[in-house]
Amino acid sequence: MRSVLGWLGRHAGAAMGAGVFIGLLVPPLATAARPLLPVAVVGLLVLASARIDPAALRVEASRPLRLVLTCAALLVVAPVLVWLAGQALALPPVLAAAMVLGASLPTLFAAPAIALVLGLDAVLMLSVVIVTALAAPFALALVAGPVLSLELTVSPFAMMLRLAALILGCFAAGLALRRVAGARRIEALRAPLDGIAVILLLFAVAIMHGVPAAFAADPARVALWVAAAFGLNLGLQAAAAVGALALGLERRRALTLGFAGGNRNLGLLLAVLPASADPGLALFLAMGQFPIYLLPGLLAPVYRWALRA
Repeated sequence: MRSVLGWLGRHAGAAMGAGVFIGLLVPPLATAARPLLPVAVVGLLVLASARIDPAALRVEASRPLRLVLTCAALLVVAPVLVWLAGQALALPPVLAAAMVLGASLPTLFAAPAIALVLGLDAVLMLSVVIVTALAAPFALALVAGPVLSLELTVSPFAMMLRLAALILGCFAAGLALRRVAGARRIEALRAPLDGIAVILLLFAVAIMHGVPAAFAADPARVALWVAAAFGLNLGLQAAAAVGALALGLERRRALTLGFAGGNRNLGLLLAVLPASADPGLALFLAMGQFPIYLLPGLLAPVYRWALRA
């Protein structure tokens, strides 16, 4: 079992991509996995928290102004850039709106676990996840209401409390697990723990629920939405990484902030969109999962090369 988990950890990118395509090819499996997706998200957060040195996290938290300004750029500057790009490219209004909403969401909750697999700065990633999760409800309300005329079904304060309870609860559970298991044992089990993270990420098959039917109904529209999702993810990654390098951050931190900027918790929006919202918004959020689960494997060689260089 340890060898199998280690093999999965070494081939994380391919396994994540396989989960997406399995969900497309076997729709009943995607439907059956949907109830387990929240469990997988919680498991990834707990596992990542257990593997992070609390002392390193305290060092990161000792510079709160820099962290807050970084997250403000991800949640405020990014939607503005995406809106400008949508106007310049004359995208369909609902697609442009979906992309702006996506850019105002917090960093993907699974990002710290993926950062550990890719060799990025998991401490910085977890810090960004926590801060953006607490601040994003207000950025999202600002974008959804005055800018896009959408009324969310949950108030920003209520959403913040729910996200805080989820993330801080997972973080506390991870610290407890680290204390019980011991830091040395957790470090010695790095490869198998990467494999466990990959297994949890394989529940990505659940996000493919309904995608085959949407493709059969309008393949051209779905193809455009998928292309826009990849463009949004890669564009925000590049903008955040280049901006961080321009400010003098070292390369590993810049790549980490790039990953955090491009990979947002798109599924969160599905829970707060009103029933009257244009179906195109939900379609984009589903299509946005493709780059989240395919790009880490495709970009892993780039990360390795950049970190070595």
